Amino acid sequence: MKPVSDDAEAWYPPSDAALSLERIRSERDHYKRMAAEMAELDAARRSAAPLIGIDRQRIQQLALKAGFTLKKQESGGYDLSPCIYDLAERISRELQGRFK
Repeated sequence: MKPVSDDAEAWYPPSDAALSLERIRSERDHYKRMAAEMAELDAARRSAAPLIGIDRQRIQQLALKAGFTLKKQESGGYDLSPCIYDLAERISRELQGRFK
């Protein structure tokens, strides 16, 4: 069988190692993009204007009265779990939808 061209890459198929390295790079880039998107969404969520007039401080007050506790966060400070703020936001959106 004759080579199609003198180019070695055109003649020899890529090795399994080269394919694995390319896949690793592709997955790494994919996860980097995902992490950047998640960080962007988290920043947007944290800076979002309060829905129906309840800000984070008021959500925290209500949650503490309901028995939730503050936990140490990655930043080193103490705050409610982010899922509590997410829940408050979802409830707020649900209420906004009902009263439109």
